[in-house]
Amino acid sequence: MGAVSGGPALPAPIVQDILKQYADVLRVGRLLVNGSPVTWDTAASTAAQLQGFCVSLHSALRRLPEATGLGDAVLQRAAYWLCKALSINYALAEVLHLLSRRVGALCCIESCEEGRAGRVDYCAQLSRVHHLGGTVPGYGHTLGVSLDWKSRDNIVCRDPATAERTVKGTLSRLETEFPLPPACGFTPKYTLQLQLRRSLASQFISTVSCAETCSDVGGYCDAGAGEASGWAPSAAQGEMLSLQPGIPLRSADDEHLAGSCAVCPGGLLQFKVAHGSHLI
Repeated sequence: MGAVSGGPALPAPIVQDILKQYADVLRVGRLLVNGSPVTWDTAASTAAQLQGFCVSLHSALRRLPEATGLGDAVLQRAAYWLCKALSINYALAEVLHLLSRRVGALCCIESCEEGRAGRVDYCAQLSRVHHLGGTVPGYGHTLGVSLDWKSRDNIVCRDPATAERTVKGTLSRLETEFPLPPACGFTPKYTLQLQLRRSLASQFISTVSCAETCSDVGGYCDAGAGEASGWAPSAAQGEMLSLQPGIPLRSADDEHLAGSCAVCPGGLLQFKVAHGSHLI
């Protein structure tokens, strides 16, 4: 596949880079752009999916009042930055690497519930912002992108011998934001919203520690009110984590890509991706 039609064309090397490394969003067929659904045909080759995605996204962005002042070339290139920012190879591998360190075992993110369709929304939010920096103060643009999971208990580990499933927590949102266009060398920061579960052993240690503290001050402690099962739902802890990929979103030689890029750190993790019901 060469350049993509529909507004100014993406350079052929950029197209090949998306198809080889950053095509995850193309298989979804649906993106929320400033809250409105944008769709494209997924019953086609990946190259055809990319063409449909680029045409639909460019049209949706151009209709937004927030797009005032953005040239067509930047809007068309936004398809590349969005695909890259929400891909396994760029960001999600880092997310799994971080989560696996947190829970102490290799884990995956389930994007669907058994017997039900996938419940993860791919989202983009174009904003027009006033800035005072630089040599010419004025308006600039940012593109926020996110993944929103609708189901709970989607951070899971599986025993390599028995395939037994163990829930480790819930990842509800992954988001980042970058300027349009991003500067060469720009690397976005990502925020994760999640809840990790603690085992009863961990909860027991916290209970004993809290009880000793409470007895010293004559206070009341209810930290041990969890359920007597392997995992205590009441022990779920909400937190926010942040990470930054090891390579920039936009490199100086994007226009001259030969069809391959550096592999994102964390690439040693194994991934299973299947259309319609996939694990990340």
